[in-house]
Amino acid sequence: MLDQYEDAITLLDKALILILSMLIPYLIKETVQDHQRNMMNPQNYQIQPSPLINRIRFLFNVKGIAYKINKNIKKL
Repeated sequence: MLDQYEDAITLLDKALILILSMLIPYLIKETVQDHQRNMMNPQNYQIQPSPLINRIRFLFNVKGIAYKINKNIKKL
C-alpha cells in the first residue's frame, strides 16, 4: 500500500512539473504581449498580473501538499 502512495505522489509530482513547464512560457508570452499592447497606448499603461499566476501558485501549493504527504507516509 505504501508503494502505491509513493508511486501516486511521484506521478503527481511529474505531472505538476510538466504542467508548470508548459504554463510558465505561456505566461511569459502573454505578459510580453500585454506590455507590447500597453506600450502602443501609453495613456492606458498599467501592469496587471495575469490570471495564470494564480494557477501557477495553486499548482505549487498542490506540489507542496504532495511533498508533505509523501514525507508523512515515509515516517509511517
